[in-house]
Amino acid sequence: MTIDAAGVRDRLERAPIALLALAPEDRALVADAIATLDDADARGVAAAATALVDGLGCGDEEPRHPFASLPEGPGAPGRLAILALVATAADVVAWLRARGADEATASSGVADLGAQLRVHRRVVGVGGLDTQDWLALAWSGALLRHGALQVAHVRHPRLGWVRSVHIPAGASLDPDAIDASLAASALVGERLFPERATTTWHCRSWMLDPWLVDALPGTRLAAFAARWTHAGADVDGWEDVAYFVFGTRDATLDASALPHDSTLRRALAERMGRGSRPIVREGTLQA
Repeated sequence: MTIDAAGVRDRLERAPIALLALAPEDRALVADAIATLDDADARGVAAAATALVDGLGCGDEEPRHPFASLPEGPGAPGRLAILALVATAADVVAWLRARGADEATASSGVADLGAQLRVHRRVVGVGGLDTQDWLALAWSGALLRHGALQVAHVRHPRLGWVRSVHIPAGASLDPDAIDASLAASALVGERLFPERATTTWHCRSWMLDPWLVDALPGTRLAAFAARWTHAGADVDGWEDVAYFVFGTRDATLDASALPHDSTLRRALAERMGRGSRPIVREGTLQA
């Protein structure tokens, strides 16, 4: 399918805005971006939208990112990427519905656009988007919300088909909620993606850092970290911790400047002050 500039404008006018979980200020941002879209940028959005639709059904853990060629230009950061995502959200929902997903499940992936816009506004201080490459996973149809967790039904380059677990901002780490989410992801995965059969859950996160088990004993976060079997090389996790825990993209912050207003933040800041750095770890669970 090839979407042209006129076609992308039509799609934007008919987009299922209600399914995107946009905050009122982000609805206004989208409406303004649509109203001010010029012809040259419309062609760029159309090309990105075409690539997103072509990528539906891709089972890769890291699908092709169609946004690199979009100019930044004036307006909100990521403005044109936002429009490409809005213009193709209905395609994602329809693809999943055709596979047998109910409305709530089929729209749970595209609803992450609203969540990402809220995080950007909180972290950066202005409306916009800088996680569009992450959202390409949801727009491939693979990333769904199953209760507390998001799970991507994807092909890992080393492990084969997996249910790749992601923890949304504010998600409950109550053990019963996690168990229910994992069980739901298995049932939904078997029904919607029979060709991706697997008994393996996968997670790559700063939340799997084994230090957490010792530093925060008895906490839900420590219990979550302890679930997973180490599977892969560890990498430095400070950038992820800076963003997800301390709400900043500035990974150069000195440990002494980090807030201590929660048990987790205090423990991590004190760890950094001692010269120890957090890690991102890969882990697996077996059914």
